[in-house]
Amino acid sequence: MDIHAFARRLEKGHLPPSQEIAQTILSAALVMKERPALLHLSSPCWIVGDVHGQYFDVMQIFDRVGWDLSCPVLFLGDYVDRGGFSLETVLLLSAMKTQFPDNIHLLRGNHETTTVAGTVSMSAKEELKWRCSESAFVQLWEALNVWFESLPIAATVTSQVPPVPSPGHYRRIFCVHGGISPRAATLDDIASVERTRDVPKKGVLTDLLWSDPMAMNSKVIKNDREWEEAKEIDWMPNAKRGCSYFYGWAAVEQFLVKNDLDLIVRAHEAQDVGHAWHLAKKRSGGGELVLTVFSAPNYCGTYGNYGSIVMMKGDGSFHFVRLLPRESPSSYISTVARNVLSEERASRRSSLGGSGEVVSVDSLVVHRGRASTVGAIRRQPAGGLFEKAEKANIVPVIGDGEDEKSSPRINRLKRFASSLKFRAVRLFSSRFKNASIVDMPNERYPSLEDQ
Repeated sequence: MDIHAFARRLEKGHLPPSQEIAQTILSAALVMKERPALLHLSSPCWIVGDVHGQYFDVMQIFDRVGWDLSCPVLFLGDYVDRGGFSLETVLLLSAMKTQFPDNIHLLRGNHETTTVAGTVSMSAKEELKWRCSESAFVQLWEALNVWFESLPIAATVTSQVPPVPSPGHYRRIFCVHGGISPRAATLDDIASVERTRDVPKKGVLTDLLWSDPMAMNSKVIKNDREWEEAKEIDWMPNAKRGCSYFYGWAAVEQFLVKNDLDLIVRAHEAQDVGHAWHLAKKRSGGGELVLTVFSAPNYCGTYGNYGSIVMMKGDGSFHFVRLLPRESPSSYISTVARNVLSEERASRRSSLGGSGEVVSVDSLVVHRGRASTVGAIRRQPAGGLFEKAEKANIVPVIGDGEDEKSSPRINRLKRFASSLKFRAVRLFSSRFKNASIVDMPNERYPSLEDQ
């Protein structure tokens, strides 16, 4: 198969029959299921963060890294939801996985689960419902869930040559979607995690996909005393996500040393400039312990952020490539209100080619005369979202129900950790900040009501 030509056909809305789509997805799932939960790779290697159904940006990524995959590519998860083209994204990556099994590697993200992909705003399940006949929906949704549970959950990437002993060169890195877990101290613990299941609200698998680093760097820590206190923080409850933990300097340092690692590379959080460093080794200089890579530019069509991908070179150094935010079908589809896309669902499918085919997203929008509506929404400035942001339920880092009998030192650290979070928030640009605040409910583990 000419994978580039196949990708271009998908870009133009030329989708195969649903049975062929399902077969491609299941074939890739079979290949991945035969691989271990913890992959061990070598540099050079490209690393890609969240793409969230932004298929046109996935095309941009492969235009940069090369369609022949001469340099392996590692994706850190979150292929579905929010962007409106989850089906095309999974289909292309599945076709590439079956054709280049040793050159493209796909890790599981927190959205690759029945619970999340069936409930969040603009979910993969919702997308399939309004694009597919009932029989095609059942077939593809089942295939997607098999695919979710086949994805490996973490990887190490080792430099092929001894790196130069200086900041910015890494001998061995740990790659995962969210972060680390207090329940998994070693790589062997992670390798033994049962992945062929839905992701529960707590446990090692949940932590690997849902946890976040604390906001600890020279921009938010003001003096040496605060720096010494920050280095004592290990784990905090992650109220922002409604599950799992924030991990601090102490937790990351212990994990890296115990497993002979230099750096954690993860995704999971939108970044204004596409990537961000966390948990500096010391107040100035010395490098950081965690890197976040986010590869969905103009996330949800409202964030206005850049995307980033990064190559770990053979010598252990990093090369970053920036993905520019742009107006694309990925952007404007994700901003269309759900009621606009869902009304008269059955009649649209019937008038667009019968009950057996999967309909392209562009056909749905244009057929209903929504082009002008979509254009107006995609041009709406994100600054107007601030009124909604004020009404959003902003949960602090430290959740309710903390142990009141904790020592004064622990209580001081908790207050300090909470203040770091609010300092970090003020560093965001206004558009990115406003969009992320409004979108915060979609970044949490779904409640029982959502499910």
